[in-house]
Amino acid sequence: MGIKEIHLEHGTLLLPTQALLECHHQGNCDYDCEHWADRIDWSKQAMEPLSIARELADTGAWDEEELKEIHENYKRILWIAAIEHQRELEENEIHT
Repeated sequence: MGIKEIHLEHGTLLLPTQALLECHHQGNCDYDCEHWADRIDWSKQAMEPLSIARELADTGAWDEEELKEIHENYKRILWIAAIEHQRELEENEIHT
């Protein structure tokens, strides 16, 4: 399926399209986010852990202590990126 570029406030992520499709849905997304977060080479991402934590902090959903968990942040940012991707798909559908 390829790779999708997701632009966020604090940087850009290049993520597998399949991950973006699977990490946001009704119900609990934790398993899917865990699955994909473990398969992505985060060291090759333009967004470093600090930028990811800032992006997450801006949402107000996690506190400073929670944002110290880097692997958890990977799962969280993947979920947010999946939401952004789904919004983009829906917008494109509306405009076509």
